[in-house]
Amino acid sequence: MSNWIFVMTGNNADFLTRASSGKWPIFKRTVNRNELEKGDNVIFYLGGSNNKKIMGHAVVGSGLEVNGDEFTVDLSDVHIFDKPILMSSILESLMFIRNKKNWGAYLQGGVVRLQKKDYVTILSKKNS
Repeated sequence: MSNWIFVMTGNNADFLTRASSGKWPIFKRTVNRNELEKGDNVIFYLGGSNNKKIMGHAVVGSGLEVNGDEFTVDLSDVHIFDKPILMSSILESLMFIRNKKNWGAYLQGGVVRLQKKDYVTILSKKNS
């Protein structure tokens, strides 16, 4: 089982529509798309100039599904945080972000691998 951050830009409504649909789009050039497996853990990150926050978590409910040029994975056990976690509030605790000044570079590619320790750290902050 692997841990991932699914990265998207947009607004809260865009995120809620995507997360509640039960399917997450994976784009053709998405890094790590072929590594996703049923049972993997996912953290949702909403980026963009007005966001930069962790919105919730889920479990990948299927392997990569291909329909022509479109790719998706099913989501299960989707949990949306009542209060999103600002990325700036947890940066210092995350091991996968080595350069804290240029941390946005670590969230590029759409699907980012996350070590177990960082996954647990993020989830531990959801009620802080």
